Amino acid sequence: MAKKPTRKTIVKKLDKLFSLYIRTRYAKNEIAECITCGKKAHYKKLQAGHFMSRKNYATRWEEKNVEVQCYACNVMRYGEQYKFGEKLKKDTELKEAEDKLARDFAKKEKNAARAQAVINGALAITKVLAQTGTLSPFVIPMIVASTMAQLAVIESQQFAKGGMIEEYANGGMVMGRSHAQGGEKFAVGGRVVELEGGEAVINKRSTSMFKGQLSAMNAAGGGVKFADGGLMNSSSFTSARFNSSGFNQSAGSGKVVVVESDITNSQTKVKAIQNNASF
Repeated sequence: MAKKPTRKTIVKKLDKLFSLYIRTRYAKNEIAECITCGKKAHYKKLQAGHFMSRKNYATRWEEKNVEVQCYACNVMRYGEQYKFGEKLKKDTELKEAEDKLARDFAKKEKNAARAQAVINGALAITKVLAQTGTLSPFVIPMIVASTMAQLAVIESQQFAKGGMIEEYANGGMVMGRSHAQGGEKFAVGGRVVELEGGEAVINKRSTSMFKGQLSAMNAAGGGVKFADGGLMNSSSFTSARFNSSGFNQSAGSGKVVVVESDITNSQTKVKAIQNNASF
């Protein structure tokens, strides 16, 4: 039966592993830098210096309390406590400032995304009123529902730093270049597809709940019905028939066309909101 390790043995092993981690976490090509004097050397020739003494077990293995130091600073100069503290304070203030900027930027982008969702919905309603005639009283509630669903997704979306969405499992707004600028490329099912900034991704559950309304809204705005496959860069993107289920033949072929000027005006409004938003 293996002998149970003593507390002293466990602490010694932890110290060794933690020291190695501290000395290598910021090392480049195995060269690290002393936090207090700036001396650069191979990490094996440096030490893990503690701001609060390692006698305090509450902070002994706390990353924020330990930095790389040379032998002279850590031992001969008793850790250079003043310089060490000033450096920690500066790093903490910088980190807090960066976090605040990231939060403020994400908040602005979220509000801009809300504004764009409303603009998209209003544009779709305007097109329906102008081109579908008697069908509009039935279609507009669907567009409103789709817009509300999109807003709900935006509200639930946790925007990452800079607003970039790493995963679309919960849906969200695509931030980035327009199609004219090259778009934003994504790998889907073994092929590459292109989205553009301002387009929305709806999560699986919401799509299942509002598929008909989303398809109708996409078609009303100049896209294709989901039943047609939703293929990007297809000719049907420039002109699509509004033909949602239940209204297939009730009002003729009711063609919905989005002209370039409408899209340009919408993008200009969104850009203005993004530049001037101060929520």
